[in-house]
Amino acid sequence: MQLAKDTLSDFPRIRKRLAAATRDLNWYDRDELYEGRGKRKHLSRRVVSEQIALLLASFANLKPGSPEEFSHMTVKEVYANDPNAVVLESACRRLRRTEEFVSVAAILKAIETENTAWAGRWEMLEGNIADYWQAKLGKTIGKAESMIAKAKTKLVDLEAAEAKRQARREAYARIPEARTARL
Repeated sequence: MQLAKDTLSDFPRIRKRLAAATRDLNWYDRDELYEGRGKRKHLSRRVVSEQIALLLASFANLKPGSPEEFSHMTVKEVYANDPNAVVLESACRRLRRTEEFVSVAAILKAIETENTAWAGRWEMLEGNIADYWQAKLGKTIGKAESMIAKAKTKLVDLEAAEAKRQARREAYARIPEARTARL
């Protein structure tokens, strides 16, 4: 119960962190990085090209047969994959930090991994989840406290009834002693 109450008291701090994360997400996922309109927006070819150029430049040991063709095909494959700006940035960072060599397949796999990771994050940021869980936790704590109070009352009643039964047993146990003492 105390853990739930402590968690409930952390919600103002959690809200601040969610606000900061939303602000950062809005910066990394700003409209100017996309082309197209409405729901059919996709990351611009310029942004994809810049990210791939930075990624490929960070691998000093990358020596494809034709560097221009390799980078051109990599940009085409990533652009066709239609990643989000945040996902592409995260995938490139992951590859720079964890891989010694890079291939188109590795880049696409990293994009898929980051897309999966970001799906849960976006859900948290978009759904006003902190308010939902704060309300749910508060309600659950209230129910639990009510149940505990009822259980305590019932326990006191049961203990009182048991004390009465015990007193009765003791009184009945003394009755034969009283008869024997009179005889």
